[in-house]
Amino acid sequence: MEPEEWLWRLDSIEQAMERTIPNSNLYVLFTLKIDSTASSGQEMKTFPCGRALMSAMYPVPKYLDQETGALYFDLGQLGGRNLPFVVCWDWEQECWSVHRTMPREFFPENPSEPFACETLGWCRWYYLKDTENVKASEAEAMDSRAVELEEAAVEACALAPQVVLDKVGDLASLGDWPTALFYIALKRLHPLMRAWGTHTPNHPWKHDPNADGTFSELNDRMVFLDPDLRTATSHAFDLFRQIIRGTREVLNGVAVGAVSASVSWSKPQGLKEWSKVFGVSENTMRNWLRDQNIQNQQLSPRRWKVAIGDLPHGFEKNPEFVDPTGDRT
Repeated sequence: MEPEEWLWRLDSIEQAMERTIPNSNLYVLFTLKIDSTASSGQEMKTFPCGRALMSAMYPVPKYLDQETGALYFDLGQLGGRNLPFVVCWDWEQECWSVHRTMPREFFPENPSEPFACETLGWCRWYYLKDTENVKASEAEAMDSRAVELEEAAVEACALAPQVVLDKVGDLASLGDWPTALFYIALKRLHPLMRAWGTHTPNHPWKHDPNADGTFSELNDRMVFLDPDLRTATSHAFDLFRQIIRGTREVLNGVAVGAVSASVSWSKPQGLKEWSKVFGVSENTMRNWLRDQNIQNQQLSPRRWKVAIGDLPHGFEKNPEFVDPTGDRT
């Protein structure tokens, strides 16, 4: 598809979303459901963040590092294809990181052995924060229309020009537009998009089938996407437009705004220092570096540089780890 036609699709979706959600009051919440097979209408009634409109759930592989307590879950195969998107959430260290694969310990030692993994339910919720001025009929219409626009956004991602796919990745492979926005936020591809999480209060570690199925009983953790759905979509589309614009400037001989394929590298650090930065054990950090879960350059048996884009949030501007002159290759 030609870039002009593709950009027209983005404009059409954005304009329709502005008409459907006029007050930017529709938000996205993700939860990690303890039992990926459990469902309960009580969740809607006991939703803690506003007025829940709708939810969708997908089972995702999980791995809990017993040494550090870090939780890994793989969102990269939700749509049936594979965009590397393994999230590590270390609750104790308040640290998020994105990896290409699950830890080596997740996989069986013998590849020929039958492999069954534990799963969590990755749930996407639409909800309204301010419900006083929203009629039930308006909320229902907004709900169904948002799903249509979500499908249109995923379709647009599937038709994206190659330059966008090279820069951002095949977001359509996630099969879910809010999860694609979560990917953009975690990868820090847009400066105004972010995600943050919390535990739900008084949750049990195992779902009790005899319980009444309230929200806190079924959902272990909550992940908030900021800003609201309409604004986050506009930010994502602006990112796509900027990539197209930068490519055009390069083709026209203009250096400003060019999309660079180079990588910015950190200052070299030892295994102990990097394990503290990423909030994992030295053994886990060694495996990450070896497997390139964190993009890195090994300078010696004890020193590595890592890609600044892979550093946890807040470290990418820390002068202890980042050279302000910019080491790029």
